[in-house]
Amino acid sequence: RYQTDVYLVFRAMCKLSSKPLGEGPEDEARRKRADEDLAAALRFSGGKTGPPPAGDAGDLPLQSKVLSLRVIWTMLDRAGPHFTRGERYVFAVRQYLCVSLVKNCMSGIHSVAHWTLKIFLLLVRNYPHALRDEIGVFVSSLFLKVL
Repeated sequence: RYQTDVYLVFRAMCKLSSKPLGEGPEDEARRKRADEDLAAALRFSGGKTGPPPAGDAGDLPLQSKVLSLRVIWTMLDRAGPHFTRGERYVFAVRQYLCVSLVKNCMSGIHSVAHWTLKIFLLLVRNYPHALRDEIGVFVSSLFLKVL
């Protein structure tokens, strides 16, 4: 029963983190506010990321995205052997999480890019053999193009 619940929560968080924030004139203001909030949280916590700062209701899509990325990171960071080796979970990571990472890794919003890259590092650590091809595509197609 718990394994099904974990799978469903993981899939829901991946889908939530994949949703676009919406394009509009307030996008630049949202980016700036998110970057300022992350910088303030890092200063307050001494470099460790704490809870997301409270924003106004207009930031709800951004807060949802960042919260879902944080939940995904926590699930992967504390994953046991069933989650890191189970076929069902490896499929979920490949099918849902990789899509989310592609959509979010080059985000102009610092907090989204930050959590996405932290998740990517956990994938490299927890799934090096199962996701060898996907990790290679991320590195060569996305990260090396930026450099």
